[in-house]
Amino acid sequence: GLYVQDQAVWQQWNLLLSGRHDWTEIRTYERTLNNAKRQSNDDDFTGRAALLYAFENGFSPYISYSTSFEPNLDSGIPGSPPFKPTTGEQTEVGMKFQPVGSDTLLTLSLFDITQKNITSWNSKLKFNEQIGKVESRGAEAELGTQITPALSLMSAYSYTEAETKESTNASTPAGNRPAATPRPMAS
Repeated sequence: GLYVQDQAVWQQWNLLLSGRHDWTEIRTYERTLNNAKRQSNDDDFTGRAALLYAFENGFSPYISYSTSFEPNLDSGIPGSPPFKPTTGEQTEVGMKFQPVGSDTLLTLSLFDITQKNITSWNSKLKFNEQIGKVESRGAEAELGTQITPALSLMSAYSYTEAETKESTNASTPAGNRPAATPRPMAS
């Protein structure tokens, strides 16, 4: 892939722009079909834009938008075509707070993520399938601080409402929460 990024600062404004173009080639050999070979070549351009305003008191509201592209390495029923890459879009708004003269950073944010070509296990067929589209919305809080020069503390909490919006998989029907997607999560 090729990647370019620029961060521009003017007074208290920070603007981040980036772009990336990826090319992928995936070769699959299926032992159940006499080592039949499948190959998929995919490419896509993704980008990110973020704008932040840093107040002198340590508060910094921000907004960002990004797109994503990820080759899908899962495989389906033997003989089926390779899966399409997973793509996504994310919008995030939030507030960062770093007290003046401190190594502590608190971030609060709201996010909205849409992903397409997600794979899911079909328990009836006993193989993965691409299910279509999933939307996730939620809130996240993160805290990071440097307690001593050798010891730092990082913590995070998120709450996510996720829903399968489009699906051809009976095991993951549209309108349901995707498997393995917790509502609350902490670390």
